[in-house]
Amino acid sequence: MGGSSGISLIVTGVVTNFAMTYVMLWASAEITGRRKIGYRLLLGAVTASAFLVVILLLVGYGIIGFRSVASVLIAVLSVLAAVVVSFGPLKLAELIRLSALALFFSWFAGGVTIAVNLYTGGWMGGSGWDMVTSLIIAVGSVLLVAELGWGVVHRRMRDSLYFVPIRILLCDQKLETNALIDTGNQLRDPLTGAPVVIVELELLKRVIPREILDAFESKAESPYELLAILSSFPEWARRIRLIPFSSLGKDKGILVGIRPDALEILEGDVGFSVTNVVLGVHPRNLSSSSQYQALLHPELLGAA
Repeated sequence: MGGSSGISLIVTGVVTNFAMTYVMLWASAEITGRRKIGYRLLLGAVTASAFLVVILLLVGYGIIGFRSVASVLIAVLSVLAAVVVSFGPLKLAELIRLSALALFFSWFAGGVTIAVNLYTGGWMGGSGWDMVTSLIIAVGSVLLVAELGWGVVHRRMRDSLYFVPIRILLCDQKLETNALIDTGNQLRDPLTGAPVVIVELELLKRVIPREILDAFESKAESPYELLAILSSFPEWARRIRLIPFSSLGKDKGILVGIRPDALEILEGDVGFSVTNVVLGVHPRNLSSSSQYQALLHPELLGAA
């Protein structure tokens, strides 16, 4: 193989890898309901392509083999790095889940491409792989699974089981998580009529002052005892709401609410901000699998 043709093949491979990585990251976010930010997906794809260049250089200098354990480990590491760049910061479980999905799409796309090649009589053989055709088939297979396959199920589940990325603005802090649209959540602040979004206390811990957090975690005898503690914190006292409820495992009770500065519902790359909302503080995890940390009032999605 001539030098110029070899360089051309390497460049084509890197470009192909970049395109496939971008599609894999997009598909992984599509399935998990994670917010997709275009420039971060691009940076993730660039990161994975940079790892591929490293592999090619190491192979070219004879340091590792192209199909060696070392090259496979570097390739897996490239997926982890691309996921972190595209979606970080992430919890370990989220990192593993997104990376596993990206690897699945990679292997699935490769398998489909090879299968088509064999079925059609080996059009990839001879002088070398037809990169453009293989890329079209690989990308098409991923889109078919992510959009046509998962998308149908995703839309059918939208009304009863659908995750929406949200961002909470509270005391100059920004807290991001997934929220489950809960059609059964009809709670409202009795004072203002604002819809209530149920949020795990765990999510708010880095914003709430230590003294107030201790009062929440110690499970004071009543919400009114918490109000007494808050009298020393005027900034927080004005944010607190007491919300009566008849669910969440009790026939009747009082839920402590916090009024944030704003709550953004993130659909795609667009943030829709609402200020007339209250956060109902829930002391325990809402999802056993940590897929979400909030229950969104359905009215808010309608407003968005």
